[in-house]
Amino acid sequence: MISEPPLLEVSGLRKWYDVRGGVIPRVRGHVRAVDGVSFAVRPREVLGIAGESGSGKSTVGRCVLRLIEPSSGEIRFAGRDITRLNRRELRLFRRKAQMIFQDPYGSLDPKMTIADIVAEPLDVQGMVRRGPERRERVLQLLDTVALGPEYADRRAHELSGGQRQRVGIARALSVGPELLVADEPVSALDVSIQAQIVNLLEELKQRLGLAMLFISHDIAVMNHLADRIATFYLGRVMEIAPTRQLIDNPRHPYTEALLSAVPHPGLERRKRIVLTGDVPNPADPPSGCVFRTRCRYALAACAAVRPPLRQIGDEHYTACIRDDIFASQTAPKAVAMAGLL
Repeated sequence: MISEPPLLEVSGLRKWYDVRGGVIPRVRGHVRAVDGVSFAVRPREVLGIAGESGSGKSTVGRCVLRLIEPSSGEIRFAGRDITRLNRRELRLFRRKAQMIFQDPYGSLDPKMTIADIVAEPLDVQGMVRRGPERRERVLQLLDTVALGPEYADRRAHELSGGQRQRVGIARALSVGPELLVADEPVSALDVSIQAQIVNLLEELKQRLGLAMLFISHDIAVMNHLADRIATFYLGRVMEIAPTRQLIDNPRHPYTEALLSAVPHPGLERRKRIVLTGDVPNPADPPSGCVFRTRCRYALAACAAVRPPLRQIGDEHYTACIRDDIFASQTAPKAVAMAGLL
């Protein structure tokens, strides 16, 4: 996997929202939802994006598919910058990249049958004709997500939450994508159903060779699916590493705090790290390291320097200037594209 070129490359991605005010409304500032994020996803790889609410996880996912327009930066899919695609090219790109939405209740049209919901991307892309061919394709897709043919003519209100999310997955798979962006796909489901959906996604990854951006606040869930995990805080990447390495040896204080909030997968619960203070306003983030106002290891230098992602191990990168991390390194090299090396 390491030698393969990336399928998705995100470099310097920013999404800032204007803050307007005054008698004559004008831009007074910006909410920095995503602020200079870089990462990569290789073919058949699952990259988990973890973080608190408001950390910019979902915004990144929507920018990657251009469901919202980024403010700046590059998003390259198979070497092509999708931020420069016109409407026709963008529609063709979405044959290769699809999204699974968080809310299985709100993401399905209650007026449409399940068959029409699953087939809608095929209709938009003009990939099948209406009739027996379309029907057969829908039944194949339902079977792929372990739903029988009897579900095809039902409507969303007749299905459970887990069944609705399976329909959403079938819809995303309909055009044969290479990349899935899964935005909190299990957070709205019961715990027992969460496990079924995660197992389904893992099976699809293996069977179809899919790459995936798996967005969640729950690292314990990612442990079963993700090859690597990136932790986000206030629109920036704090740490990125192979899953087992990040869980066993977190090197950023924010990652430590995230892991302490859930049972350590397969081991005893870690000592709880309670973060003091509130998450800063993204319209007025702290200088230097954005996590420093809540970090128990904060140094005076943290207020002056915005730490870049630096390599501290095999495919392990962190954005922290603590002496105990870098004492053994001479002139550590900042990396613009974490995860590519």
